[in-house]
Amino acid sequence: MDYGHRISTLELYDRLLDGKKVSESHWDYNVIPKNAARMKEKYKIKFSDKIIPENHDLTDKLFSAGVEMLATTGFYCPDLGKRMSVSEEEILEGIERAPRKVKQGSGNNASYIEARHGTARRRPFVYGGPTATPVSEDIYLKVMQSYAQENIVDALFNGTLNTLSGTKYKPNTPYEIYAVMKEIKYSDMARINCGRPGLAMLGPESGLSTGSRISAGLPNFGLRPCDARDIPQRNEMKIDYICLNMLASSEINGDVIMCEELPIFGGYCGGAEETAICDVAMTLASFVLFGADMHTDGPIHIRWGVTSSRDTLKVLAHTAVALDTNTDVLLGSMYYTHAGPSTEMCYLENAAQAIVDAVTGREYIMTCASAKGVELDRVTGMEARFAGKAAQSAAGMSVYEANEILDELTMYYEPLYGTPMEGKTFQECYNMETLRPVDASVKVYSRAVERVRDLGLDMRF
Repeated sequence: MDYGHRISTLELYDRLLDGKKVSESHWDYNVIPKNAARMKEKYKIKFSDKIIPENHDLTDKLFSAGVEMLATTGFYCPDLGKRMSVSEEEILEGIERAPRKVKQGSGNNASYIEARHGTARRRPFVYGGPTATPVSEDIYLKVMQSYAQENIVDALFNGTLNTLSGTKYKPNTPYEIYAVMKEIKYSDMARINCGRPGLAMLGPESGLSTGSRISAGLPNFGLRPCDARDIPQRNEMKIDYICLNMLASSEINGDVIMCEELPIFGGYCGGAEETAICDVAMTLASFVLFGADMHTDGPIHIRWGVTSSRDTLKVLAHTAVALDTNTDVLLGSMYYTHAGPSTEMCYLENAAQAIVDAVTGREYIMTCASAKGVELDRVTGMEARFAGKAAQSAAGMSVYEANEILDELTMYYEPLYGTPMEGKTFQECYNMETLRPVDASVKVYSRAVERVRDLGLDMRF
């Protein structure tokens, strides 16, 4: 192999074509769990009861395990039924070429995502938006405007348009392409209405097919070069044709690429340590194989479907520290809470993940898919404000202090997972004329601020 060169999408595809034939069930039930377990045993990786690791020797071992996991396992394409390989040398050289700084937005609204390490005092960059949660067509613009009007929000993360002209649309139809265009147009109007026309956005989220996602780059109506393309991996350690074609399009167009993956805690990987090993491996793959400018993860609890559980926060924290102390790659996390908007539980779930991200050196946060991101219209700009303010307050905090607060926070909301607070819809949380939160929502927000302040997080309203 010719080391020292970037692996292009065409080379990636050729390697998959030449790869070893493997059934998807064998990959899921044998290759992934067995290799992850072997790495855990070889590197003697065992997490303590602390959410944020206090032992860098442990996270250095986790990083090495992730590198070896990717090098020995490779990556799988279910459309081809084949796995490709990558060498350890290519991995280490690939992460050296990863960007240290990415521009988002334009003009006076331009800002940068750049490396921040450990307990840096500079707050993470904040993406605010429905985070691919379904939003009704008639209020989509107003929902996006609720994020764009928040000063703490540095860029928008689009939601999924629930209908187009009142019609439920399907993948691989003209309706889907028009839905993507409408999603982007509404978000564009939202930032203009808030006096922030250059604000960046991340998308598209309303299309699942290759055609609809590539159409997001159409001139005049699509995403701009200063926006970011959301390109998802598949669980676990998989990439399909849709992702490959999106990568090819973005590579040719020179787009900012944000790769995401949401490993499942308790799924094919196994427990917390094995999930973190796979998380590190998939993160490295984004930069080494897929040419990503930045990478987002968000470990999902197999039972609860959230990123805010103690177990998934532990995976999130250990993965971040392992990569933060061994690379300069740009990392973010995606927020999935159990509770819905305008509930104290939802805010505290956001606070816990924001503290983890701020103290483990992540460069950006993406908030928030309330009510697990599956309930129509259960998202508001107030969750982004709360998470952004919490991350801002936690920046510079010691790991030990953060762990103490996290113990208290998770102790409050985890027992409520069996009967989560449903929360309210956007229409119930905001005055639909002024787009300001109603008094009842403001009171809940204020109570949540007071609670985290009582726990030791010096958060501003």
